[in-house]
Amino acid sequence: MSAFSLNLFVRAARREKLPQAVYAQLIDALYGTYASFVAGMVCGSAVGLVSWLRSGDPIFLWATAAIFGTCAFRTVILFWYRSQPRGDDMRLREIAAWELRYAAGAWTFMLALGVTSALGVYEGNDLITLLYGSVVAVGCAGAIAGRNSARPLIVSGQVLLCCGPLAISLLSSGEPYLLGVSGMILLFFAAVSSTTKTLYAGLRRALVQTQAVQKLAALHKREKTRFDDALNTMKGGLCMFDVSGRVVVINAGLRCYFPTMNLASGATIGGFVEAIGGATQASTEDLRRFGLELRDRLEGGRQTPVELLTADGSIFEFRVSLRAEGGAVVVVDDISERRAAEREIKHLAHYCSLTGLPNRFRFRDEIQRVLSNASKGLGGDVAVLYVDLDGFKEINDSLGHPMGDKLLIEVAKRLHEAAHGDMVARFGGDEFVVLKTKSGSSPEQLAKRLIDAISESYAIDGHHLVVGASIGIASWPGDGETADDLIRSSDMALYHAKNAGRGQYARFEPQMDADAQRRREIEMDLRVAVASGAFELHYQPLVDASSGRILACEALLRWRHPDKGLISPAQFIPIAEDTGLIVAIGEWVLAKACKDAMSWPQGTRVAVNLSPIQFKRGDVVGAVLSALRTSGLPPERLECEITESLMMSDTPATREAISSLCAMGVRLALDDFGTGHSSLSRLHGIPFHKLKIDKSFVDKLGQTPESMAIVKAIVSLARELGKTVVAEGVETRVQMDILQKLHVTELQGYFFSKPVPIADLHEKLAEPRVIKLGQAA
Repeated sequence: MSAFSLNLFVRAARREKLPQAVYAQLIDALYGTYASFVAGMVCGSAVGLVSWLRSGDPIFLWATAAIFGTCAFRTVILFWYRSQPRGDDMRLREIAAWELRYAAGAWTFMLALGVTSALGVYEGNDLITLLYGSVVAVGCAGAIAGRNSARPLIVSGQVLLCCGPLAISLLSSGEPYLLGVSGMILLFFAAVSSTTKTLYAGLRRALVQTQAVQKLAALHKREKTRFDDALNTMKGGLCMFDVSGRVVVINAGLRCYFPTMNLASGATIGGFVEAIGGATQASTEDLRRFGLELRDRLEGGRQTPVELLTADGSIFEFRVSLRAEGGAVVVVDDISERRAAEREIKHLAHYCSLTGLPNRFRFRDEIQRVLSNASKGLGGDVAVLYVDLDGFKEINDSLGHPMGDKLLIEVAKRLHEAAHGDMVARFGGDEFVVLKTKSGSSPEQLAKRLIDAISESYAIDGHHLVVGASIGIASWPGDGETADDLIRSSDMALYHAKNAGRGQYARFEPQMDADAQRRREIEMDLRVAVASGAFELHYQPLVDASSGRILACEALLRWRHPDKGLISPAQFIPIAEDTGLIVAIGEWVLAKACKDAMSWPQGTRVAVNLSPIQFKRGDVVGAVLSALRTSGLPPERLECEITESLMMSDTPATREAISSLCAMGVRLALDDFGTGHSSLSRLHGIPFHKLKIDKSFVDKLGQTPESMAIVKAIVSLARELGKTVVAEGVETRVQMDILQKLHVTELQGYFFSKPVPIADLHEKLAEPRVIKLGQAA
């Protein structure tokens, strides 16, 4: 099959301007049956065999073999075509190639048949052979012209190749056969005449129209299939009513929701409602209400959904949409999970997810309701108790948040039990609030009961934990008339309770409001002071107990307010720690103290207090390193004083920071020893150099034997640990003498010097000894 032949068929197909799908169907029709192949093989072979029998010439056997071979070739092409995938997406050259293969087989067969018939005329010289060969040849040519009329090129070639050799043979046989030749010529022209073309055009139109109809039917079938698939795979159920209110469509989703529903197409709205009710086993009242509302939506055109609660607790939502051409569509969804999620979200919005107690928003709604009733004379006394746990942060930091959460859960249970019916809420962290509305006990009695309940030890995961509680109390209407006023007043009372000592409760007093106002003013001024650098440092010497020589000076922060003068650190340091401003202030103190110490005699150290907040919120190591580098002060001349509260936190970050400071060569001093939650295990774990005895123990030396015993124990402990001991707050000669006899290493207090500015300190540093013969400087 040459490229020239293929291009010939491609150009012919293009001239016909057939759609490729129609062209493919025409070629498919050529290969449509085996019968024509078998008939051609039988008739052609018979011509050769008859001619051989009449003449005895072996050439007719070869002719018969040729006819049989061409039929076999056509059969192979036929099976090959039938084995290949075919469709409307075949390309033009592929279709033309199959037409060429068919034409090659058809033309070869007709040529073999025509040559065999011609030989019968030319060689046989027998009337029976002549007539039989001519009749078969002309008959095959006529049959081919009819069967393959849709492909004129193939028909023309077949008639020419079959009748051409026979016509030539008849012409060579003489004048008697001219009439036969004329008939064959007419047959050839008839094969390509307008009649054939008209037949072909009609066939083509019929094929095109048939294809269009088939495509339209297939399109409708696909669209219906898609509609059915979409309808039956949609998540919800669906029921469609016509304009007369009868069911016309029900999808699989609706039957999935209601498997026992007995509802056929054509049922009325009432039947639909009855079928739904029977499937859900809804109560008679719910079903009646549902039917009325659903019918109202269907007939009145309202779009609001209708809900039906079933016997098993499921909730189904029915949404109605009216159709433009009349009728309605009802879409059904099981919204049980959605309603459960909405309830959960609503619960989370008003209750603590950890303890299950009401949260701040739920508590505020409740107290507003209670106060509204109380203002109308309904209900009894109303009080708010603000509860804050003592020691919870230390447990949370040391044992981790999971342990802290478990402790909060247990605390919540105890509060709920001890409240005896009063509302308990969690405001967040370790803060709880109780709304007292029940009679029978005073707010103070309730506060004591709550403190006692909380203070009992807890056994959680093998740990025995102890926390306390501080409580602030505010009562209506004297301490506040609104919910916000009562909460704010109880919060202020709580602040005073915590300052008075752990495990206490305090009632709100008007003076607390004034104190809170002053606190807010100090906080605002403190922020301005941090930005403007309105601080200064005073220094108090630490002297050698045996020689009276100044060994170090402690840097003490002072704030000189432009209007109020010097403000005591006891007033502003707690506020600075609460607000986090102590981090910036602490960095400034470190830098300033290290710079000042560079002007002191060699070997004189500077002591700087570090707040636990600086370890939690700031970068202590970075601040110390920066101060040393900027000032040039050797690390061993810097003493960082830390408190026992920092030891209690004992977090990995704190331990790492302390280790880093020690690695630099900075000395550590444990300040106010014995006044906090002392722990010998933590004392053993911190590499401190110096232990400072708190002023509260020094004050009573010589007055009570208990103070003497405590100081002796601390000195003995420090000596065993190989640590330096400092006694602070020394104010009398008696105290100094006792401390010297106890072999305390260093002394600090007013007996030697008050905290002084840097200019006055230089005069003291110039003296060889601060004390002489026991005389104060």
